[in-house]
Amino acid sequence: MIHLLTVMVMARVLTAKDLATYRQTVLVFMFVAPLLQLGVTQGIYYFLPKETERIRGRVVDALVVLAIMGLLFGVVIGVGGNHYLAGEFSNPQVAELLLWMIPFAIITLPATLIAPVLVMRERVLLSSIFSVIRQLLIGACTLIPLLVWTNPEAPLIGHVLAGVITGILAIVVMIQATPRGAARPAFAEIKELVWFSFPLGVASMVGAISMKLGNLIVSVSASPEIFAVFSMGARELPFIAIVTGAITSVLLPEMTRSFERNEARKALNLWKLAAIKASLVLFPVTAFLMVFAEDLVVLLFSSKYIASTGVFMVFLAMLPLRVFSFGSILVSAGASRFILWRTVIWAVVCFGLSLAFMQVFGIIGVALGILISQYLLAFPLNLWKIKNVTDSSYWKVVPIKELGLIMALACLPLLVAIPASLLLGAPWSLFLGAAIYGVLLAILYGVTGQVSLKGLHERIRRRLTSAL
Repeated sequence: MIHLLTVMVMARVLTAKDLATYRQTVLVFMFVAPLLQLGVTQGIYYFLPKETERIRGRVVDALVVLAIMGLLFGVVIGVGGNHYLAGEFSNPQVAELLLWMIPFAIITLPATLIAPVLVMRERVLLSSIFSVIRQLLIGACTLIPLLVWTNPEAPLIGHVLAGVITGILAIVVMIQATPRGAARPAFAEIKELVWFSFPLGVASMVGAISMKLGNLIVSVSASPEIFAVFSMGARELPFIAIVTGAITSVLLPEMTRSFERNEARKALNLWKLAAIKASLVLFPVTAFLMVFAEDLVVLLFSSKYIASTGVFMVFLAMLPLRVFSFGSILVSAGASRFILWRTVIWAVVCFGLSLAFMQVFGIIGVALGILISQYLLAFPLNLWKIKNVTDSSYWKVVPIKELGLIMALACLPLLVAIPASLLLGAPWSLFLGAAIYGVLLAILYGVTGQVSLKGLHERIRRRLTSAL
C-alpha cells in the first residue's frame, strides 16, 4: 500500500516525463533482479527445511552468492551500462540516476532472503513486522524528498538510502535468527544451491521479463509520456502480492515435506485448498474492479492518466490466475528444469504476440499479448506438469466446482452495486459501490458456507469480552 501511495503522489507531483524517468530507472533493476538472484531465494525454501547441522552456513552461502551478483550489477552499470540503457530509453537523465542503483543492488539483493529465512525458522510474525517497517521507512524516505524537491532524483535517492539501511538490518536479523554453528561459506554447498536454483533464477528472470515486457517494449518504442500512461495501468494492486506471497511462504515447507515423504496427493490437496482460499479475495477484486476500473484509475492517479484504464483492465483479467500458486508446488516437487523451459517458451510467445498486437491495437495490444499467452500457453503447461508430478487427472488438479461457485458469488452483488452507484458521481460512486458490494458479498459467503459466520461471531465476542 505504501508503494501505491507513492505512485499516487508521483502521478500528481511529477510531470509525465519525470515520472517516466523515475520508473525507467527502477525498471532496470527490477528487470534484472530475478536473474541476479539466481533463484537462490526460491532454492533456499528447498534446502533449509532439510538442513540440520549447518543452518546458519546455508544462509551465509546464499548471502554471499547474492552479494556477488549485486556487485556484478554495479560493475556493469558503472562501466557504461547506464549510458547504453539511457540511450535505449531515449532519456539521458536515466544514466545519472542508474548510478544510485549500484549500492542499492549490492545490499538489497542479499536482503531479499529475509522472508524465506524467517519463515523457515518459524519467525513469521517477525517477518511480517520487518516487512511493514521496511515499507514504511522506504515510503517515507521516498515521499518526503519528492514533496520537497518535486524532481525524480530526490525520491530515488531517498528510496536507495532507505533500502540500504533496511537491507543491512535484514542481514543482521537473518543471521541472528539462525542457530550458532558452522557459518563459513562452503564452496560445495554453494555449488549445490546454485546448481539447483539457477533454472529457477532463469525462469524467474524470463517470467519477470515477460511480465515487465510491456513496460520495456513501450519504453523503447514510445515517448516517455506514453510510457508513463502505460506504466500506470500495467500494474497489480499491492495487496495481491501480500495474499499470494503469504500463501506461498506457508505452503512451500509443508508441500516440500509431503513430496519428500512421497505424499504427492497431500501436496496437491494443500495446493488446491490454497487456491480456493485465495479465490475468496481475488475473484471479487477482479469482478468489482472490472466494472469500476476507470473510477479507480482516476482516484489513484488523477484524470490525466485516464487513458491507462484499458491497460489496467487487461492486467486485471490476469488476476484470476493468481489464485494458483504454480511455482510453490512445482518447486516443492523439484521441477526446476520444467519451470525453466516452460517460462522460456512462454516468454518467446509473449514477446511475439505483444509486438504483433502493438502494431494493431497500440499500447493496449502489448497487454493483450501478455494476457493471451498466460491463459492459452502458461496455464495449460502448468496444469500438465502438476498432473504428472502428483499422478492425478486434469479434473482433479483444479477444483473447478469450488472456484466456479466463488466466481458466481463474486459477480452476483454487482447486480445491485452497479445501479446503486449510479446515484452518485465519481469518486463517490466507487465508494458506494464498494460498500454495497462488500456487504452483499459477505452475506453470500456466510449463507453458502464460504466463511463461517459462527466462527466470526465467536472471535468478535472474545475480543469484546477481553476489551471489557
